[in-house]
Amino acid sequence: EIIQGKPLTIFGDGSQTRSFSYVDDVAPIIAKAPLLPHARNQIFNVGADDSYSLNDLAQSVSHAMQVQPNIVHLDARKEVVHSTVS
Repeated sequence: EIIQGKPLTIFGDGSQTRSFSYVDDVAPIIAKAPLLPHARNQIFNVGADDSYSLNDLAQSVSHAMQVQPNIVHLDARKEVVHSTVS
């Protein structure tokens, strides 16, 4: 949307939080896990520790694209409001 000069759309008030991971950081760990006997049948988290609100994300994307933030908040959808950080 931002590349096309359109406002960024956020469903809800934007306070919902998410954690983001770069695939190159987690993919090698996931690929090696089946090869480690002590990892079998275990639960582990290889995701990010920090979470950010969607409003924070929209601000960061706008800043990275060097444009003024233009955010439209639409009615909230039925979704998870906050991510879980473990």
